[in-house]
Amino acid sequence: SLPEYERLQQALRRGERTEVRYEVNHAELGRRWLLTRVEPGDAESGRRTVVTVDVTEQESAQRQSQQLLRELTTILDGTTAGIAYLRGAMLVRCNRRFEAMLGLEAGAAAGATINELFGRFPQALAALQAGHSFETELALAPGWYSLSVRRAEPAPAENEVVAVLTDISRLKSQQSELEALLRDRELMFSLSDV
Repeated sequence: SLPEYERLQQALRRGERTEVRYEVNHAELGRRWLLTRVEPGDAESGRRTVVTVDVTEQESAQRQSQQLLRELTTILDGTTAGIAYLRGAMLVRCNRRFEAMLGLEAGAAAGATINELFGRFPQALAALQAGHSFETELALAPGWYSLSVRRAEPAPAENEVVAVLTDISRLKSQQSELEALLRDRELMFSLSDV
């Protein structure tokens, strides 16, 4: 925070308006974060207003929130599932995998409506609009995906859901191969005289 403190000192010398956050090491209280606001005075008196507030608790909470968000983002971006958080009819946040599965550019899904994302899947769209929990399979290029939607717990006042997309293309391929083998077997046994 030294550059911010230097900016404060320059503003005080020049009589300029500024607001800065900086960290100090207090002899009795330890490390503290301060917010100082400087308001220039009128030209006649030359007086200015300087207000300094201890914002250590707020800064600590903000840093913890940022750290938690970084950790959660790392976890979500590291998973093979596409995960999204929707509030009402809007997608609030999702991981990159969710966007990739829907064929969207990185960062393009945030703020999108559920109609824009799932409009071509009426069953999924209806359940999302109603906020019901459900599961379905979707055929998206280049494969098959399982869409699982669950309501946020505890039930909020607003319709909040978590949507999870899982790639089931390999499973569907194996299922198709198995069905083809079963048809071949049935055909073989129905035509055989043995």
